[in-house]
Amino acid sequence: MQQSWFCVNEPAEGGSERSLELDRIAFFSDGVFAIAIPLLVLEIRLPEPMPGSHASRLSIALVEELWPDFYSFWFVGTLWIAHHRVFRYIRDYDRGLFLINSFFLMWIVLLPFSATLLSRFEDQQG
Repeated sequence: MQQSWFCVNEPAEGGSERSLELDRIAFFSDGVFAIAIPLLVLEIRLPEPMPGSHASRLSIALVEELWPDFYSFWFVGTLWIAHHRVFRYIRDYDRGLFLINSFFLMWIVLLPFSATLLSRFEDQQG
């Protein structure tokens, strides 16, 4: 049995069409991850320089501004690797897999919003 370069898994016993459908789920998931990571960068804004401030102070302000984005990028990357590892062992799918995967991806899509919210309101505790 020949394996195609784009298949995530070996073809299932039901035939190669069933395997291609499973690959479509994995590819869609990869696409969600690929879109979520750039969305983290879109909200990055340079801090306004204050009169008399040095580049070192601006760098510190920038690092303080970006830490939620660095953390979120690392978190999304870690979840993508875990998702990829799990899908290597899945040989068949059903409606339950669709629902679980969609629910998981929903949280991935919300991470850029959460990172922006955290960076804007981190100093306000109440």
